[in-house]
Amino acid sequence: MKNEAHGFVRHAARAIYGVAPTPQPYWGARRGIKLAAPFALVLAAGCSNYSMPPATPAPTDIQAVATTVSTIDVPIKDYYTYGTALAVKNCVGWFGTQIAGASRNSALASELGLIGAAVGAAGGPIGAGAAAATGFGSATIGNIQANSAVETDPVVTYALVRKVQQAWLAAAIPPTTKAEAYMLVEDFAEKC
Repeated sequence: MKNEAHGFVRHAARAIYGVAPTPQPYWGARRGIKLAAPFALVLAAGCSNYSMPPATPAPTDIQAVATTVSTIDVPIKDYYTYGTALAVKNCVGWFGTQIAGASRNSALASELGLIGAAVGAAGGPIGAGAAAATGFGSATIGNIQANSAVETDPVVTYALVRKVQQAWLAAAIPPTTKAEAYMLVEDFAEKC
């Protein structure tokens, strides 16, 4: 009863004199920190940024390329060979980035799941709220990965793309002009 009376007096004094509320005791601040920790983890770790593969070139790009292709002083066969090799290199680099991002997302989702289980096991309303928040964060990360350009398993996607590229190279007819060589390299690069 005595504590309740002191609470009424403090509240009345704040209302009348504009006195700032007393600071929270350290255990009240710790509760806020415990709630903020899972959210800070999600914000600090972030999610991987997935870029889409390059788009089809615009007519002005084509004109610039036509000018560039006409000045190429490389034999047609070499242009085609080096061009497809560079396209494979670029594709491997892009998929490497996607695989690394998927790995980070998977690790973060797993960590959030473990934190959620630990906080949920601690119990209480704070534990239940934090467990729900970490579960939501983990599900969000899984959703981001599932809707990325390479979906949930970029390694399998890359293996399929690589098989398509190998079949394309096996079936391709060697170019006879610079324009054909350029077109074939571009077509091959789009298989990524």
